[in-house]
Amino acid sequence: MAQYDASNAQVHIFTFKEGMLSAMAHDLQLKATRFTITDDVNSIRAEVQADSLKVMHAIVNGKAAPDALGAFSFSEIEKNINRVVLNAKKQPVVTFVSDGISADAMTGALTLNGVTKPVQFALKKTATNRVATLTFDQRDFRIVPYSAMLGALKVQPQVRLEISIPLAA
Repeated sequence: MAQYDASNAQVHIFTFKEGMLSAMAHDLQLKATRFTITDDVNSIRAEVQADSLKVMHAIVNGKAAPDALGAFSFSEIEKNINRVVLNAKKQPVVTFVSDGISADAMTGALTLNGVTKPVQFALKKTATNRVATLTFDQRDFRIVPYSAMLGALKVQPQVRLEISIPLAA
């Protein structure tokens, strides 16, 4: 059984902007800084602390744009994610438990915001990692996508979750 955390694995969340004023906003890449993943060959269990999400950078034209956000924006976005979007005090842990793994997919149950839903991750191998990718609709988990300026600026309901763990030695 292998154990992973932020020292040897990665959990990234990608959000995408929309709305009339979306030109003023940014797509974002977030990372979880506190999580555990247990890989038991036939099953995977992941627990992510909801309040551990940090903004890595904005994404502009599909590429990382580290200078696109100011320091104030980072802290404001993280505060909104923790307090408004995820309500991390009330629902502090996001969990995933697999119930099936094949060469190119992993199925299981994702629990987010107190709601458990069946999901299917796409799996792929890179030269050094196994990567699981899931795109899901926040509304399926009773999360209202963030919006501002009376909805003229908002986050798309679909977000992408990527989990990357090293290939076994």
